[in-house]
Amino acid sequence: MSNESGKIICGQRELPIAQMLERASRAAHGLRELGIDRDDALAVLLRNDFPFFEAAYAANRLGAHLVPINWHFSGPEVAYILEDSGAKALVAHADLLEPIRAHVPASMRVFVVGLICMKTFSRYSGTIV
Repeated sequence: MSNESGKIICGQRELPIAQMLERASRAAHGLRELGIDRDDALAVLLRNDFPFFEAAYAANRLGAHLVPINWHFSGPEVAYILEDSGAKALVAHADLLEPIRAHVPASMRVFVVGLICMKTFSRYSGTIV
């Protein structure tokens, strides 16, 4: 997914690695402010796209454990992983969250990202932001 020019390439889109790392750093600061810290589990329900890389690097910066969840899983399978991993928060693409949201524990902090890029984390409040 990366090449010699220092970019991450995903399909027809490109993102300079420096820009991805800067976004990941902002995400890490935001997650830390919301209580995600070293050794916490951060679950992600994301496609293999820029937001996945950004969330992975953000978790790494915090010393948190990334828990990738297969986006083809059913609601009960996602619920099991969230519970079993002890995830403190879930980062999800908006469209992937919709079919499984009834299975996400009410106490789970959920952050919704768009399909193109992770600009900010938003608190999930029952409607897709």
